[in-house]
Amino acid sequence: MTQIILSWASTSWKTTAQDYLTNTCKDLSYNRPPNFTTRKPRSDAEVEYVFLDKDEFNKKMTNWEFITTMDFNDNKYAYWKFDPEVNYVFSAIPEIREQLESYFTENNIEYKSIYIDLDPNVQANRLEQRVVNKEITREDIIKRKDVNNFFPGPNCSLVSGNWNLIDMLWQIKKIITN
Repeated sequence: MTQIILSWASTSWKTTAQDYLTNTCKDLSYNRPPNFTTRKPRSDAEVEYVFLDKDEFNKKMTNWEFITTMDFNDNKYAYWKFDPEVNYVFSAIPEIREQLESYFTENNIEYKSIYIDLDPNVQANRLEQRVVNKEITREDIIKRKDVNNFFPGPNCSLVSGNWNLIDMLWQIKKIITN
């Protein structure tokens, strides 16, 4: 089994690409891994997280049930330990990507890491839309290291996100299937 890490800055189609690979590309047989957070849902339709209160989250963390953890904006985020015999597509900002790569390497789990080089203007427009929608604040954007200073690691495949979404998804699928 080969795990996939999709990594890039905030607001750059991580969930869209993850949905494409897990729902549309049935021939690849990838699944969405459990992703936990203590933040409140942004909408009733949000399905990419399991929402926990801080006590539940801390209990799972104390019991070593997570392979990654991150604090951001007074909330916690984590990926749960998973079955390495199942193919998963992980969607990760840089801090989490680094933790996943370390975990996979230490545990001899095969993986491919893909970084999307998104046009800064496209990303700025997407961030601004999230501010308008009151999903995040401008202060949140300033706090994020992945918005301004992220470069892919040595084991990352680089995909240009400057094209349209369909081309970007095609590039990702090509990397995974080779």
